[in-house]
Amino acid sequence: MHAAALLPPELHDQVIDHLWNEPKSLAACAQTCRSWVGTSRLHLFRTVRIQNARQCTSFAALLASTPVIARCVRRLTISADYNGVDAAGSPIEDDAWVNEAGAFVRLLVNATTLGLSRLRWHALRPDTQKTFMEYFVRVRTLFLFEVRFAASRDVLDFLGAFPALNELYFHGVAWDAESPPLLDAPAAETAVPTERKARECMQLSYLFLDPRSSPTLVTEWLLRHPSEQHLRTIQLCWREVENMKLVGDLLHASGAALERLLVEFPSGVPESGVASVVSGVLDSKLMFDMSCSCAEQLDSIPVCRGVVSF
Repeated sequence: MHAAALLPPELHDQVIDHLWNEPKSLAACAQTCRSWVGTSRLHLFRTVRIQNARQCTSFAALLASTPVIARCVRRLTISADYNGVDAAGSPIEDDAWVNEAGAFVRLLVNATTLGLSRLRWHALRPDTQKTFMEYFVRVRTLFLFEVRFAASRDVLDFLGAFPALNELYFHGVAWDAESPPLLDAPAAETAVPTERKARECMQLSYLFLDPRSSPTLVTEWLLRHPSEQHLRTIQLCWREVENMKLVGDLLHASGAALERLLVEFPSGVPESGVASVVSGVLDSKLMFDMSCSCAEQLDSIPVCRGVVSF
């Protein structure tokens, strides 16, 4: 009898669990013993990063041949690389292939972390947009990096599609046009269905906003339902001096739940102005750091790296 057969399956699983971040070892385990395949797959495909059309096609083919792999994916990053620069020196987007991801996104029912990087949301087909906004209802952590929308309202509609959202990282998000302000009607009446759904159960506890994303938009969106804010950590690079009052409003809305605050204001803002923003919020439980730079804050953000790249 083989020595491995003398050990209980639970012990095999524990050993494989210790290899969670070693894809080559996990692949070797999956090829060594049939009973090890399940546990190896859980770790091997837990985090998937897709960066181009070839990888997208390969992953789609893999799911078509082995559908059970889709349920192993917990963290998905779709990152479209730039395809050089144009005559004006602007980057050329290469994100048309993201439309093909819509075919398998609906299969990733257990995904709880989603990262989107360097893509134009408004350039995606309507059916692709709909798929992303309907099949990620379990996502609790959302990374947006250099994602461009057509209008500011599109950003809010997109955020409203994640009712279980717990952590939001907003870096370099932009939009081409400002949407007209909503009428002075109750929030429940003006909200689109997805936003109403998000308001019902969203429990955001971590928020990162950088200056390139015009943090005012997201802050105002959160303040539309302040009673539901439970932010424990806030990281802000705030550059919009005329809207500094919103920072204070957000801190007050977070209330006693707030534990850690990292914020950088523009140079030249007097201490009295900063004091007025945080007045009544700081207490002995709150870690407050106003000296760190945006670069330092970005270094602290966990990157959604793929264990498996195709």
